[in-house]
Amino acid sequence: MQPPGELESQPKTVPQIDLPGDDGSISKETLIEREALRRAEVLESRLRNLLNNLNVGVFRATLSGRIIEANPALLRILSVHKIEEIATEQIGALCNLGSIDRPNSTIESAQSDIRLVDTSGKEVWISLTRMTVQYYGETFIKGLVEDITLRKQNEKALRELNETLENRVKERTEALHISQQHLLRAERLASLGTLAAGIAHEINNPLNSILVLCDCALRKNNLEFSQKTFTTIGQETRRCSKIIRGVLQFAKNEQTTKTPHDLNDVIAHAIDLTNTYIVTPLNLKVDLLSEKLMVEMNPTEIEQVVVNIIKNAAEACPNGVEVEIRTERFEERAIILIRDSGPGIRQEIIGKVCDPFFSTRSEQGGTGLGLSVVHGIVSTHQGKLEVKSETGNGSLFRIDLPLCKLTNDKST
Repeated sequence: MQPPGELESQPKTVPQIDLPGDDGSISKETLIEREALRRAEVLESRLRNLLNNLNVGVFRATLSGRIIEANPALLRILSVHKIEEIATEQIGALCNLGSIDRPNSTIESAQSDIRLVDTSGKEVWISLTRMTVQYYGETFIKGLVEDITLRKQNEKALRELNETLENRVKERTEALHISQQHLLRAERLASLGTLAAGIAHEINNPLNSILVLCDCALRKNNLEFSQKTFTTIGQETRRCSKIIRGVLQFAKNEQTTKTPHDLNDVIAHAIDLTNTYIVTPLNLKVDLLSEKLMVEMNPTEIEQVVVNIIKNAAEACPNGVEVEIRTERFEERAIILIRDSGPGIRQEIIGKVCDPFFSTRSEQGGTGLGLSVVHGIVSTHQGKLEVKSETGNGSLFRIDLPLCKLTNDKST
């Protein structure tokens, strides 16, 4: 009797025993036939041993779905002990009965991954390759079955891990976005607090002076004293007005209209404006590029940039200052270089000179808003402002502005 789970053998035809002839000899044909049968039995035995020891399931079935042969690996994969225990739904999946309409229909070689459930209710995934073959004049279904349950479980675990990681990344991204919003809000509040403190400090001094002067003027009935008092009050009031105008200009966010203009013409006009109201001895050296530098700008604001920088240098040097203004072109950028011969800026404060209300001349009435306004205007023109300075060697302001894309040809 055949051991359980081993491939069943096909019925063998027992060869007829040839009796020796009258002379006791056996024919040559008989000897050859016997040797062929012996070799066939050896090969069949080896093949059967090989199939029985494979880790891949092998089966043969009829077109109607009856399993004829199955090796131990297939029974192990399906968790059964013999062919008769293979479930109907498992047979249907192995033989693809849904695609077989008649007994003589054929199935081309096909490979697919199929989900099955074994007798214990456990999920089993198999990789199935099946085909139709002719065997002893009949058509059969032969198939190879590989257990890929572990691979599928790993793939599922990997998908779940990826989904978990994606969800974590999404959560962290959202949390980071919320944190950034909170940080920006905190920075805005801090900036607002700094701005409010600066305004309060700058305006409080002239207001205190006005109040004291008004109180003195009321107590003394002296025309000369009253005239001096009202003159000082007017000066302090104008100082408050100047601070307010600077704050409003620094704080405004509206976008001004910008159109193409030649930067050299705008700088030349700014220099004319500077000469009209700066009383400090001022030696201006101007070296503007001969070619046009067409920049999309608000000319009034760019003029204010140049005027503020020159005015800042003049106020730092009441005894006179030399200022050099030069324009250059670097690739598709227009460069304004403004160098002064003033006392320079200490390295420990050079990073603060564009902060609102930062001034080294507070006692002389400086509001600390001039360079803040310059920085804001340059930024709204998609430009860059760079300040270089050494104590005792003056300061260099480098303003980098983009040239117009359609009108930056040297021939314009």
